[in-house]
Amino acid sequence: MDEEMAPRFFQALMTMSEFFGDELSELRQRTYWTLLHPQVTIEEWEDACLQAMTHETFHKVPLVARLLAYVQAFRQSRVMEEQIAQALLTAGSTEATAQHRAEREAVEAELDALLARNAHPEHKHWPRVLGFTRLPLTGGNPDATASADDRALSEGYGDR
Repeated sequence: MDEEMAPRFFQALMTMSEFFGDELSELRQRTYWTLLHPQVTIEEWEDACLQAMTHETFHKVPLVARLLAYVQAFRQSRVMEEQIAQALLTAGSTEATAQHRAEREAVEAELDALLARNAHPEHKHWPRVLGFTRLPLTGGNPDATASADDRALSEGYGDR
């Protein structure tokens, strides 16, 4: 924690002092600052003060070692939160990939069935010849995504 965070540090310390009814001399305040500021962030410090006021039963400002125990608990909770978030991201990504793969396979199977039903036997390989591996999904309706010109061509083709 740097010097610009000192006002927040001392505010939290004085709040604890008032809460516990334990007046801190200037020397005690400076001692807390000297011992703690190189070791903790302002967020960790403020959380440690809140935890002390919530959990301590003795009516004195806790000693540095006790406050550092609260800081350590805060750090451990942050690490656990990050691990859980990472696990959820990984699980979500894996699940989404598997779901996407299953959906794609279902669409490809539907397209293959559609092509098999509607293809002319003599032109069964025409999509590969033209460089296409799949046609757009049409929901079972071969004209659903086709333009009016495409439908006219395909209707005229079938008459030949």
